Amino acid sequence: MPQDVFANTSANWWEGGQKVKPGEKFQPRKLNTPLDKLARKHAGRRSLTRTERKHGRYIKARPAGEKKDDIAFDATFRAAAPYQKQRTEKRKRLAFAIESSDLQRKIRVKRVANLVLFLVDASWSMAVAERMNATKGAILSLLTDAYQRRDRVGLIVFQKDRATLV
Repeated sequence: MPQDVFANTSANWWEGGQKVKPGEKFQPRKLNTPLDKLARKHAGRRSLTRTERKHGRYIKARPAGEKKDDIAFDATFRAAAPYQKQRTEKRKRLAFAIESSDLQRKIRVKRVANLVLFLVDASWSMAVAERMNATKGAILSLLTDAYQRRDRVGLIVFQKDRATLV
């Protein structure tokens, strides 16, 4: 006999569950995503990600190599400081000598939007009305949170050999 997950009143069938009736609005829990090393273009307020653009918060520096367009001056001076006594020939008229090997570039992070997709099986064997009602309540609850954080929310309904983006 199939188990109806919506009839479960303990709300422990997934970690962090809440007691919510199908179709009822609820407070969405925080979608916590770790910092990743992918560079993204869409603005948002939820997840931190690395950015190759000159926008975002400067968090650390790395050797510049060929990319010399976003120089971290503080890190460059720290990289050049130990070699100043050895560079007296270059420093005749300069207070501080910097070589290209000392150059450091900025590594930046910024907040980006997340995409939350709901996929609903709409085949008749899957109690469509109850599932659609529960999904509708979940999406309505997420829309407010998504709007405030500039996230994107979508719903894909599928059955047999076709799918529809709603």
